[in-house]
Amino acid sequence: MHCWICDNEVSSFAAYGIPPRMGKCPHCSAKPRGRLLGWLLKEVLCPRLPDTARILEVGASRFSVARLLGPRIIGRNRCAIIDVRILGFHQRVPFPHGFVQMDVASMGFCARNFDLILCNNTLPYVLRDRDALGEIRRCLKPQGLAIINTHVESGVTVPVSEHRKTHPDLGDDYYAENGDRWVYGEDFFNRVSEAGLGYRMLRLFEGRPPDYFRENGLKPRSECLLAFTDPAALDRCVHPDIRVARAIGTASAGRRQSRA
Repeated sequence: MHCWICDNEVSSFAAYGIPPRMGKCPHCSAKPRGRLLGWLLKEVLCPRLPDTARILEVGASRFSVARLLGPRIIGRNRCAIIDVRILGFHQRVPFPHGFVQMDVASMGFCARNFDLILCNNTLPYVLRDRDALGEIRRCLKPQGLAIINTHVESGVTVPVSEHRKTHPDLGDDYYAENGDRWVYGEDFFNRVSEAGLGYRMLRLFEGRPPDYFRENGLKPRSECLLAFTDPAALDRCVHPDIRVARAIGTASAGRRQSRA
């Protein structure tokens, strides 16, 4: 088994999360979602960005700051990181990247400012999530792309306060890990559209055998939601290991995105 992030061989990937599932690297703590994002940045998107590319990451994790901002993953591109909180690892964002305390629902950046925006498992923690999606659209360059991944369940979106009433078995730790504001249903994709963003699902490594996913610490269905204002931006995603789904909206598509 091999971890793409730290480039180490591992005897087995460890369990993580609530509920527990396998996939955490014992060396660098990369999980399937981070491993997938790292591959997508390194192998597909960043090599196709212009020389003066600007990247924005919303609510970056400790892992992202430590492992994804180096030149091995994003090359010489520059990344701005925002969060409403100031956490210890924000002070360790390496030069030439930078951290700014900012609310994604009311960003202070100029319009059409970023070539790539990363928003991974962040929207479930944002009360004004519709405003956040609108801001992502406003700040995205016309040929830019946004990766907007989040857990999607069957049914409709509900506030966490309502979800707790029907799921008393799920404790505070679950919502701390998965989102303390929203539990998204399949209508999440409508929110993306209503913000003025087009979207497609990237289906990565489709057709690879099951052992490929197990040996590389990936989920059997490795998918990523990509948003844009101009469909021509999808040309950056041309790669033999990616299939771009042209239609989303079925219940199965929403569930397959979960915990990618």
